[in-house]
Amino acid sequence: MKTINKIMCILFLMGSTSVFAQSTTTKFSITGGCEGCQSKIESAAQSVNGVTAAKWDKDTQIMEVTYDAATTSEAAIQQSIANAGYGAGSYKANAEAAKNRDCCQVIEKKEDNRELDKTRRPDEKPQ
Repeated sequence: MKTINKIMCILFLMGSTSVFAQSTTTKFSITGGCEGCQSKIESAAQSVNGVTAAKWDKDTQIMEVTYDAATTSEAAIQQSIANAGYGAGSYKANAEAAKNRDCCQVIEKKEDNRELDKTRRPDEKPQ
């Protein structure tokens, strides 16, 4: 009988610990611009331990993240996204990571430079 009581007590305690996990959902702004940005932003958020869901809307530039508040924080999630090269909440984008992105913003800059290059003959070197 004592063994059964011990087992029941252990099972009760194991089940009650999941009640203490506090799921929090928050929204904050992210600077990005394309679907390539979207997958990188969401991946950066989901790489943080404790994040259970992350969805960024490229039209509104708003990120919605659900996470375990006992494991991580909104600041840690924003820092991870900033480290990936995107401004997140009050965190500025890591300049080096932003410069090395191969999506919309970098491609647009390269295309702008090509437009300027069209004014030169192909055999001319830039000055």
